[in-house]
Amino acid sequence: MGLPLGLVAGYLGGRADNVIMRGLEVVLSFPGLVLALGITAVLGPKLIHALFAIGVVFVPNFARLIRAQVLSVKEHDFVAAARALGASDRHR
Repeated sequence: MGLPLGLVAGYLGGRADNVIMRGLEVVLSFPGLVLALGITAVLGPKLIHALFAIGVVFVPNFARLIRAQVLSVKEHDFVAAARALGASDRHR
């Protein structure tokens, strides 16, 4: 889940970036272990629920990493050259 969220936030920017990143910051505002235990307690004491909870805790870290990489690549010269030549978003 972190990969698509980070890609969308970094590529679209603007309001989509703000909404996605603020939502992820809410998840990051809780200590990871407490959040994982809380999610597991709500869903029930099964291994699959614990694995899901651990996954939810790590999603913001991956999304922030991917977003940073997308923002970095967007600033490269080859992207600016493609924009100057009139390439559409599909071809950049």
